[in-house]
Amino acid sequence: MPADHEQYYGFTKFAMELNELDPSLKLLLPPTDTRLRLDQRLLEEGNIEAAEEQKQKIEQQQRDRRRVLEENTMTHQPTFFR
Repeated sequence: MPADHEQYYGFTKFAMELNELDPSLKLLLPPTDTRLRLDQRLLEEGNIEAAEEQKQKIEQQQRDRRRVLEENTMTHQPTFFR
């Protein structure tokens, strides 16, 4: 266990590094990978307030898209998983 494991919920070093974004992998990851989300990055870096603001923006965009679809009696068409 890492020396500061208590600060990280008792996680092992492996578990603490799971969401780290390796620059060599970035080009290989799909755009839907959670590690690319700004709110996730901010949360990982400990910037809770900025992460919350970003998450609120993402959720509002989702609500806006859904409202537009409903107003136009359209249904969501998945881009990546059909």
